[in-house]
Amino acid sequence: MTNPFLTPSTLPYSLPPFADITDDDYGPAFEAGFAEQLAEVERIATDPAEPTFENTVAALERSGATLTRVEHVFFNKTSSDSTEATDALELDLAPGWRPTPTPSASTRACSPGCAPSTSAVTTST
Repeated sequence: MTNPFLTPSTLPYSLPPFADITDDDYGPAFEAGFAEQLAEVERIATDPAEPTFENTVAALERSGATLTRVEHVFFNKTSSDSTEATDALELDLAPGWRPTPTPSASTRACSPGCAPSTSAVTTST
């Protein structure tokens, strides 16, 4: 049987095919999703066309479909019905888990003074 996360669901409202999902499906689906997402972001970041809303922001919003499918199911499952296998995978994923990369974060040069502040937020008393 193929991994149910690797293709869009044909169920109403694109609901996940829960009856077809096993704990063994999550790891390979995450790996495929990470690779797909990085490739899509790279394509967006290196697109030689003039940047527009459609070919940057909208394209980023559409990217990562496989990763989104597996994330939604996996993290809902681990928070409500975890198993030893899903707990172990969650621990394996944690050290490398990062927010989705964006072309601006990976390709734009930072001018002097644009680096985010690392100092603690203070409030006046």
